[in-house]
Amino acid sequence: MKYGYNPETYAGLPTVSQNAAAFTQKDAEKALNDCGKVFFNHFLQKTYGLVLLYSHFQLTPEEFMVEYRGIATAWPINTKLPVGAGIHPTTWAITDGALEPYEFEFILGSEKFGDDLDDINLSFV
Repeated sequence: MKYGYNPETYAGLPTVSQNAAAFTQKDAEKALNDCGKVFFNHFLQKTYGLVLLYSHFQLTPEEFMVEYRGIATAWPINTKLPVGAGIHPTTWAITDGALEPYEFEFILGSEKFGDDLDDINLSFV
């Protein structure tokens, strides 16, 4: 899995309209409020964000979602990058107790990567 990406994770995400219907049906607002309390109790609100996962559009197993300068598009997983450029994960799903990246960002050498997230502690989950 290049970049730690599993195409099945993205393919299994609901659409925005499916999420909206499930949110209302399952009273997800209460669950989100409860999760928010966990974030604040563990001082995580400035480090992590909570989002409803959804697919932007269908991707083939050979593509993944990459954002560049605010625009997310499908990129071939084996894209050759210019010297000094990189791709790093920006959005994760928690799958079987582990973080799994499903959206990424393209960064040119002169732009700044985000924080190093290799040692993420999931004990609060």
